[in-house]
Amino acid sequence: EISDIDYETGIIEKNYERINTIRTLKKRLGKFSLSEILKYKDELKNEIYNFDEFDFNIEKLQDKKEMTLKELKNIAKSLSEKRSNIRRIFEKEVLTHLNQLKINNANFKVNIETNKTLNEFGQDNVNFLISTNEGEPLKPLNQVASGGELSRIMLALKTILSEYLHIPILVFDEIDAGTGGETSYAIGKKLKEISKKHQVFVITHLPQVAAFSDEHFKIYKESSNGRVVSRIKKLDNNDKVKELARMLSGESITEKAISHAKELLGIASNIID
Repeated sequence: EISDIDYETGIIEKNYERINTIRTLKKRLGKFSLSEILKYKDELKNEIYNFDEFDFNIEKLQDKKEMTLKELKNIAKSLSEKRSNIRRIFEKEVLTHLNQLKINNANFKVNIETNKTLNEFGQDNVNFLISTNEGEPLKPLNQVASGGELSRIMLALKTILSEYLHIPILVFDEIDAGTGGETSYAIGKKLKEISKKHQVFVITHLPQVAAFSDEHFKIYKESSNGRVVSRIKKLDNNDKVKELARMLSGESITEKAISHAKELLGIASNIID
């Protein structure tokens, strides 16, 4: 009989209240099960704990910030010292390469200014100053050099930096722009020198530079099925002579241009040897 069942007074009411509370929480919190509600409770407890520890965490982060800043300043100072130590050697090497590239009266300096605050380069601002003619004052690189001079200066810088950075492949896109004649030979010779330690790709319109190549590829356009497409062709020795002649004289290749092309190859070969 029901009268024989033992139960705690009010337990049914408590269970109903608990069920109603769970239903309310599910609806309010968007949860689907009791386990999700309990998990959310633990998350709230962690947030409250973190909030209680907020001041302590801020202090820890502040200490970490100060330690990191101190470390960065030490690295920046060390970097500045290394820049200062290598500056004169770098300046001398640049001038040596510029002389080889027919800029004979240049003066090149590395200007290092120390900032009060750190930047992406440490604590320094570094500028290259140059004068390409004797007696002229030093000025920032982009304010002094002509197109041809800038090409050779960039070639000198890349030649030096490629050694320090151990760059395996170098691509020069019209590094000889604005030059010609004897200067072109000097550029071709310098590129050949670099190619002894690096894989070098050179895009050029100058036959004096192309003559120094180990492998010569001609890039050209032609019509195919009603559209223009780009082609590339590896040249053998005979084709290379013809292409150099074309670069010298235009589309109409003359015997004189052929002779001049062979002369270019002979000069390049002698310089290489």
